Amino acid sequence: MPGWVLGLFLEKHPPPEVLSLAHTLLFFGIAQQYLKGAQNVCVGLLRGLGNTKSGFRATLLGYWVIGIPVMVLCGFGLSLAGPGIWLGLCFGFGATAVLLLRKFSRELASTPALSAVPGRT
Repeated sequence: MPGWVLGLFLEKHPPPEVLSLAHTLLFFGIAQQYLKGAQNVCVGLLRGLGNTKSGFRATLLGYWVIGIPVMVLCGFGLSLAGPGIWLGLCFGFGATAVLLLRKFSRELASTPALSAVPGRT
């Protein structure tokens, strides 16, 4: 499957190092899509509870405090170049999703309507 997708963008017989890098970047691109999707779902969950500020705060923290430093460290400090940049993106999106999910879990637990349900603590 990766060969078919990459074949749309690469020449017919690319050099092995180009093909290897393209496979790696495709993997990170796919991972990034899942992590970004999880982040968007978590933002939507919080919006459903009426909380629109936490999404902004978590995004700032996840992108600027976690994602960009990992991007710089991996991309330039560890000389991973393109894959290091994508790794930083994945860390930023993943960290943001985790932060948002934690916030959602806390807010859901403190919602009065749900705390009145028998058997729910």
